[in-house]
Parts: sequence; structure tokens; C-alpha cells
Amino acid sequence: MDGLKKNSIIVVSDVHLGHERSNFIQFNDFLDWIQSKKNQKQENKLLVKFNGIRKRILVPEMIIFLGDILELWEPKKDDVGFVGRRSKKFIEKIIELPCEKIYVLGNHDKTFEELRAQAYELTSGNLQIFYRNFPKKAESEYLTIGKSTYFFIHGHQFDKDMRYFGSLAEVGPSILLSLQRTNKKVFKLKGFGSLAISLFLWILDYLFPLWIFENSVPYIITFLSPFWSANLLWIAGRFFTRYFFKARYKDIKSVIKKGWYDTDKDTVIAENLVFAHTHYPGIEKAQKLIPSAKKKLFINCGSWFEKEKYPNTFLYIDEKEILLIEWKKNVPKVLIIYDIETEEISYSDEMKQYIQKPKSKFFKV
Repeated sequence: MDGLKKNSIIVVSDVHLGHERSNFIQFNDFLDWIQSKKNQKQENKLLVKFNGIRKRILVPEMIIFLGDILELWEPKKDDVGFVGRRSKKFIEKIIELPCEKIYVLGNHDKTFEELRAQAYELTSGNLQIFYRNFPKKAESEYLTIGKSTYFFIHGHQFDKDMRYFGSLAEVGPSILLSLQRTNKKVFKLKGFGSLAISLFLWILDYLFPLWIFENSVPYIITFLSPFWSANLLWIAGRFFTRYFFKARYKDIKSVIKKGWYDTDKDTVIAENLVFAHTHYPGIEKAQKLIPSAKKKLFINCGSWFEKEKYPNTFLYIDEKEILLIEWKKNVPKVLIIYDIETEEISYSDEMKQYIQKPKSKFFKV
């Protein structure tokens, strides 16, 4: 794609601002770290370190926010308004960053445009919104950095339910959560309210058979009660659905080997695929995982969720290397380096132990 070329970029995803487990304070510091170069006359570099050795990287020309920056599915106390209040200053900071900004909507923040219309009054700044992926056309467009080409997707496309149920898998959880919030607001009993209403109607029907339409009302209410009690289904089912259907908490190898990536359906022309969503950072050579893969690399930028093994991670990419970096307030720590010229991957001492013995996420919901 002509014209879409950069010398350096940063990619960050899955901050989930508004979720009770979001590391929003650290994310705020990260934005300040980038912003700090805006009005400084010193060299255009940021400081990081790898195995204790300090190195400098370029201030990015572009930052790609690769989805789930906001938490509109499971906000704290089911209060979407809280997300707006919590995230407004962050969105304002993002707009003020001294570079081009790309916001790719994920499955948890795909209604960001609607929220922005309600919660924000943002009239300036360069923040381009894309749905699901960047650039728009996988078959013909890509971002060029040096001699390499990249395509960016949020990654919920790798989920089994997304593949099998298509758009219904995106709409379904939103409907369930809307019913859940309505139930909590109307019945105030966290899921048992509608069941209590049904029980009350059954008793009335038994004691006073006065209902019209041949006593159909209690049965209609009973039929609807599971939908009104959606939060019960959500709480009970989230453990199993996330383990059996979701790609969340899966490393790149697991995503590929379990068939969530389908080579036959790969229409992405770029040689490197960058994705997020799974909360599991990494850089892997594609053909080492699946010989028929059309890619050179699968790259995952991780998340900013607390209690992860490696939280607060982001990607830095320039013409010479790809860095997976863990945010540290003083000096961010490089976990993985991919040398574009030699195609060699180097791991930090900590990351070597992490990839050799990945901890199970089975009980982490």
C-alpha cells in the first residue's frame, strides 16, 4: 500500500479501562513517558533496558491501540458511565500524544464511538478509528516499516466462538450484559429478582386463579426469567466458556496449534501479523509453528491486566528490530528482541524461564 510507511511505532492493547483489574495507573505513567518527549529538545530517543543493559529507541511516529482499551462489557459494578468517567482523561492524553494515533476497536470496546458521543467532548487531535483491524483491506493493504510489512488485528477473530458464530458471538455477550444490568437496576437482586417475580406470580395463580388469557402470564414470565437472570448464567458459565471456547490466556503456540489460525482462510497480504486479545505476550516464527503459514511472524503485545505473569507489555517496532517491552516506571524492560536482519529471537533471562514453563491459566477467570 503506497504511502503507509513509518520508521517506528508502538503497539499497545487490552488495558480494559473501567475494569476493576485494569492497571490504569501504570498505563497513565506509560502515556506520560511518551508525552515527555513532546517539548524536550534532547535527542529523539526513549530509554529501555535488556538484561540490565540500557539502550535507546526512537520516539514512535505512530501508536496503534489494538483494541480493548476500554472495558464496555464488564465495567466495574456494571456501570458503563464509570468507564466514561475513568477513561476520559486517558483519551484526552492519547489525543495529545506527539505522534499519529490509530485506535482499532476490539470486542470489549467496539461501542466506543457510541460512548464517545455520550461521555466525551473531544473536538481536536488526530485519533483514527478502525474496526477489527488496521489497515482496512487485508488483501491489499499493510503498514511498511523498513523492509517489513505488518497487519494488525485485535485478535478476537481467533476465538472459537467468533469463528463458529460470526457476528452473533459479538452481539450475544452485549445483549446478555444489557439484560444483566437491567435486571440489577430493576429487581436489585443480582439475578434472583426475576425468579422471585415468577414465584410470586405462580403463588397468585395458585391461590387466586384470576389471570386472563387462560393463565398464560405466569408462564410467559417464567419463560423470560432466564433472560432476566442473565447475570446468573454469565457468572456460572464464564469459567467454562472461557476455557473451552476463548483464546484468552493462550500463548501464540496454543492459538496456532489449536487451529484458531486457519492458513486456508488467511487473506492478509502482509508478512507479519500483530494481534492482541489473549493477554499473552510473545513473538514467534510462523512457519516454525505451522509449515504452511504465509507469515514470517506472529506477534502478540499482551495486556495491562493485573495478576498476569507479564502485565503491562507493549511492542516497539522499527526497521531493525521488534521489541516486546514490559512497562517499568523508571526504565521499561525489554523481554524479547527480534532482529529483522538475522531473524534471530533473543529472550531476557526472565522471559526464558517464562516460555519454558508457562503457567496454566485454567483457573484464572
